[in-house]
Amino acid sequence: MLVGPKETRFSIHQEAICDKSKFFKAACSKRWIEGQEKLLRLPEAKPGVFRRYSNWVYSGLISGMRCTQTSSIEDKTSEHVSLINLYLLGDSLDDIQLRNTAIQELSKHLDASNLLSGPSVAAKVWSSTPPGSRLRKLIVHNILCSREQFVAEAANYPEEFMREIALAALCKVPTVSFDEANRNFEQFLELEDPKDNNN
Repeated sequence: MLVGPKETRFSIHQEAICDKSKFFKAACSKRWIEGQEKLLRLPEAKPGVFRRYSNWVYSGLISGMRCTQTSSIEDKTSEHVSLINLYLLGDSLDDIQLRNTAIQELSKHLDASNLLSGPSVAAKVWSSTPPGSRLRKLIVHNILCSREQFVAEAANYPEEFMREIALAALCKVPTVSFDEANRNFEQFLELEDPKDNNN
């Protein structure tokens, strides 16, 4: 596997990665010429994000920094961005399990003291995901539960993002507390089709 514009090399067992990703399953189902090295290129992926992904493929755990309630806002924001990048990689690789794991980890790190995204992260997510994306829904949900902090930067967010916020706000009456709303993160998980994991 050659990842990123500088083609950082990663070696992953075909069975392990095809079990997780529909993209890799489809790519590896093509016939390879006898003796030819099985090499896939992912020029758009970031090597650091892909390294976390490859560790997750084998361990089922997302490695890296673990924030706590006492972590600084900067550390929490950094971890949120890292988990969002993993979700986006899972989106590009058509890996439902990774997207769900990223959502679960994000839910563990959320609290009312910080937003899940700022304008630049929202712009990246909205330009990288389709309408209806579970990550978009989680970010909108998080913003609605942290309104006061969001209002100060509202003018800096993308127009499509603001439309989704407005529509969600109209539908979300009455409001509930942040902690109560985020206890039910399962609503943001996708259902896995058992047939997709059969080789």
